[in-house]
Amino acid sequence: MYLIFSQIAPTLPLSHSDRHWQDDLLTLGRVTHREQQAQQVIQDYNKRMTDTKEKFKALQGKQLLLLSISGLDSIEVFTKQTFAGNLLEELGFELVLPKLPVRYGAIPISLELLPQSLPAYQAKQVYFVDYHFWSRITGPIATELVIEQLQQLLDL
Repeated sequence: MYLIFSQIAPTLPLSHSDRHWQDDLLTLGRVTHREQQAQQVIQDYNKRMTDTKEKFKALQGKQLLLLSISGLDSIEVFTKQTFAGNLLEELGFELVLPKLPVRYGAIPISLELLPQSLPAYQAKQVYFVDYHFWSRITGPIATELVIEQLQQLLDL
C-alpha cells in the first residue's frame, strides 16, 4: 500500500503496532515540526501512568481475563500485544491466557472453553466496556478514557 500511496502524494509509513503510538507520535512531531509538543504529550502520559500505577498498587498481580465477544462464533482473549492488554499489564494486572495460538494479538476461543459458572461472575467481578475504547482507539487520549472507566468500574 505504501508504494501505491507514495506515487499519489508524500506518504509517511507508521508502525502497525497499537503498543507503539509514542514512536508514531514522535515521527509525526518531527514531520510537522512539533517534536517538542509530541515529547510533552509523552511526558504527560508517563506521569499519568506513574500516578495511576500508584492508585492501582493494591491490585498488582490480580488476574484478569480480557474477552472480546462479537457474537457466539467470535470470542477472543486479548493478549498484551493488544492496546488494552498491554495497558492492563503496564498497570500491574496479570492477564489470564489459554494455551492456544495467538492471532493478531488475540486468542480465538469457542464458547465451550468458558466454564458455565464463572467464579468472577458469581463474585460480581465481570465488567462490560466499550469495545472501541478498549481495542480500536490507541494513544494518550484512549489511555485516559480506559483508565477513567477502569477506575469507575473498580471504585478507585
